[in-house]
Amino acid sequence: MFSTAPAKKVARQAKHAIIKKKPTSELNERGLTMMEREQFMQAKIKELKSFFENGVWEFAHVKDTDPQRTLTSRMLLKWSKNLDGSPRAKARLVVRGYNDQDALEGKVETTAPTTSRLSRSMFLSLSAVLKWCGWTADVATAFLQGLPQERQLWVKLPREVLTILGADDSTRMLLRKPCYGQIDAPRRWFLEATRRLTSIGLRPHILDPCAFLICETDFPDIAATDPSKCLGAERIVGMVCIHVDDMLGGGLEESLVYQHVVKQLRNIFNFREWKDQDELEYWSLSSEDP
Repeated sequence: MFSTAPAKKVARQAKHAIIKKKPTSELNERGLTMMEREQFMQAKIKELKSFFENGVWEFAHVKDTDPQRTLTSRMLLKWSKNLDGSPRAKARLVVRGYNDQDALEGKVETTAPTTSRLSRSMFLSLSAVLKWCGWTADVATAFLQGLPQERQLWVKLPREVLTILGADDSTRMLLRKPCYGQIDAPRRWFLEATRRLTSIGLRPHILDPCAFLICETDFPDIAATDPSKCLGAERIVGMVCIHVDDMLGGGLEESLVYQHVVKQLRNIFNFREWKDQDELEYWSLSSEDP
């Protein structure tokens, strides 16, 4: 079935056709105390700073933009938790990606795979049998680090953000990288994460593009481990699974190759959290967005 209505109108109709709305933890600043409002103001500033630090956008003027390729945006507020369990004010600037005309017309690839249950089970089984150490980690501001834009898109900022930036209503932001809410942001992050992992020598599993193997045969310049402690002819000594911005990994701790890979991982990704204790948590339905 086809529609002759404008793409943005179709998007609005699709949005309003949702029968049951999911519960949300989004906050309204009207109900916050003065101290809490100050915490969220600092969170907003931190969020905007991450956009500039990652080279996500640059300033533009409304007269230089295409209204059909301009996405509106909003700032979402919620309470999160620090590593010690204390409350943390969190702000996230999100574009209304459902108005992306290219995506609505089927011109944008949006598929982004995640680790299969079988791969996770394989990793846990190998860890138990081969006595691998394990760890979990999540990448900070992952979507803002995706592959650079291949299309021209602008963002119209909400008034509160313009005030923080000291800009006026004629200001628009030209996107150089994906941002939250952009419909192809998950895929562009997946492609960038894959590029980084393969650049340090990890090998994607032939049956799961989100499961990466650490093979000593791929690192001939590093001293090899006793073959009896490795797996197979490729001498597998570790594995890394990715689920959007969450990672689950581990390997043979005494392997110099594994130690080298872990060091490289910490260099190429900005991890918000890295855990290698006895109890680990890897992606769950309650996990935060990237």
